[in-house]
Amino acid sequence: MPMNKSDVDLVCIYCPDTRRCYYLDPKRFSTAVKLRIAPARNKQTKGVYPADDFLDIPWPLSSARIEQGPSKAKVAGSNPAGATRVSRRRVR
Repeated sequence: MPMNKSDVDLVCIYCPDTRRCYYLDPKRFSTAVKLRIAPARNKQTKGVYPADDFLDIPWPLSSARIEQGPSKAKVAGSNPAGATRVSRRRVR
């Protein structure tokens, strides 16, 4: 499913092999990006993105987002079903 890059400031990718998170600004890439956790065996460097270059959160994420302030939109899936329960019973 394509991502609407105007709605996303940051993408965090967790790699279980390295046990690290990598942070990407989606506006920097066209449709897809592959991070290398080890150098290419053929020594290719053009079009290669070493994962270690993405360990820090890019700043500023988006000047437009910073100027308008935080979004009020609720993140889908941020509150799994059953995670919180509101009692509707009346206490007597």
